[in-house]
Amino acid sequence: MAHRYRRQSGRHPPNPTAAGTSTSPPPTSPPPTSLPPTSPPPTSPPPRPAQRLAAPGEPSGRSSAGTAFAASVPADVLQASVAAAGAVPVAVPVPGGPVGRVATAPTAEALAAPGEAATTIGRAFRPDVEGLRAVAVALVVLYHAHVPGVSGGFVGVDVFFVISGFLITGLLVREGERRGSVSILGFYARRARRILPASAVVVLFTLFASYRWLGFLTGNAVAQGAAWTSVFMANIHFALVGTSYFGSQQAPSPLLHMWSLGVEEQFYVVWPGLFLLVSLVAARRVNRRAALAATLGAIVVASLAWSVVETSTSATWAYFSPLTRAWELAAGGLLAVSAPAISRFPRRAAVAMGLGGAALIAFSTVRLSPLTLYPGSAAVYPVAGAALLIAAGTAAAGLPAERVLALRPMQWLGARSYSLYLWHWPLLIIATEYAGHALSVTDNLGWAAVAVLAAALSFRLVERPIRRSPLLARRATLSVAMGIGIVGLCMAIAQWQLHTH
Repeated sequence: MAHRYRRQSGRHPPNPTAAGTSTSPPPTSPPPTSLPPTSPPPTSPPPRPAQRLAAPGEPSGRSSAGTAFAASVPADVLQASVAAAGAVPVAVPVPGGPVGRVATAPTAEALAAPGEAATTIGRAFRPDVEGLRAVAVALVVLYHAHVPGVSGGFVGVDVFFVISGFLITGLLVREGERRGSVSILGFYARRARRILPASAVVVLFTLFASYRWLGFLTGNAVAQGAAWTSVFMANIHFALVGTSYFGSQQAPSPLLHMWSLGVEEQFYVVWPGLFLLVSLVAARRVNRRAALAATLGAIVVASLAWSVVETSTSATWAYFSPLTRAWELAAGGLLAVSAPAISRFPRRAAVAMGLGGAALIAFSTVRLSPLTLYPGSAAVYPVAGAALLIAAGTAAAGLPAERVLALRPMQWLGARSYSLYLWHWPLLIIATEYAGHALSVTDNLGWAAVAVLAAALSFRLVERPIRRSPLLARRATLSVAMGIGIVGLCMAIAQWQLHTH
């Protein structure tokens, strides 16, 4: 079901790259009206240099930075990154290549996935965002492996939230401006294809492994958590039972890390509908992006204020509640709707933003700890750091921070960050509980390496094939039906295990 809202003529012309069509850039100068007498008459117009298309509100002169950076990235890295994003061949100008050369541009399906690095303006692929995902998951894994010097590695989840809000809101904005409509059914179909298959595999593995190696008492507790996790309510479950993310007398659940998926999906139950409502109201009165920015700004202020209050009175609920975390996703969305304004920032300002963002994330990693009241005001550091890095890449390409994030290992890990996040925690917890004592850092890193292997296999065999399935991509109702079936299957298996043990 597609909901349509009226276009605003002249405000935000559609992005031809995002729409998957080829549009030649405007000529940099008018063609000559005459030639010197000594020159032979031209038989065809001279080819125009390939340049990045200027997005709404972006000065055309900014294209040189994007072209220079694209030319500096190895071709195999770009091809692998675009392939991971589910790209299709589209005839677009390639920097440094012959006119008419066929490049690849990501489909709307790829742009919808949290595991893909997309952009709201100018560039069809954002290697800095993909690399930032690698940073986020590496921080979380190293923190859970008890590596010294990473006492605040849990902030990687906050970085994930900002990235997710940026990508998903950017997708909604582009779809509305390109098609004049936003398909709510299509949105949830993409979410179902992207999130549910891989998470279901990990949940069922964790359930059976817990019964097999940790006994039926622990297995029953995991089965209860699996039922809540299947419907993206793990955060509510762990808050109700009084679980402390930073440690307690009881062993943590192998599914404790699924709380973040619960927060994210609960936000996306509300946000697409609110996005549509604001767009419909704003269509006749004000600039649509400005209205969306005001709405997201209000969410940031209200949610952050509540997070500060709740953290001081009920730390457990503050950590797991979607009300105290919504501002982090909204901050990413605010970056997406503000992209045309951010793209006008001078390059020097963009460099400073990128370096400042990296410094804030590094500060959060080494200075915060499980003793910090969190999230509260302390979450501002990693959220601001991630926001500054993303904003820097929106303003200009090829910045120092982006060149580090665009390295081949960062791109590889970023593409598989979702699967790695799913796998690392159950393997670490089950191994620790089976051993009966805390594992050494070396042992934990060994299990983290196993998680990387499991993530690579899961990405190749489950995550990417289902997300890129032509049949599912063409039929939103089939994707939603598949998602409902996966949820029902996981809940049924969890209840079966509870009744048989």
